[in-house]
Amino acid sequence: MRFELDTEVNALYIYFREILPGGVARTIELKEGINLDVDAEDRILGMEFVDAGDFYTYLEDHGGELDIPERVEDLKGLTPA
Repeated sequence: MRFELDTEVNALYIYFREILPGGVARTIELKEGINLDVDAEDRILGMEFVDAGDFYTYLEDHGGELDIPERVEDLKGLTPA
């Protein structure tokens, strides 16, 4: 896992695995400003917080844990209804 903060726009990206060029097949919006990037096999590659401050709020809302599974089908309570 690797964290990358873009201080120019105050965005935070968390890499769960290396992302090769063209590797992101789609992006899932968990809620406004919080996105998951997924490959063609529905493996979760990374998580974006458009406003880095939302990371703290996300942690508070999830019991202080960042528990992202390897695959999209294993998401529980994180995707919009």
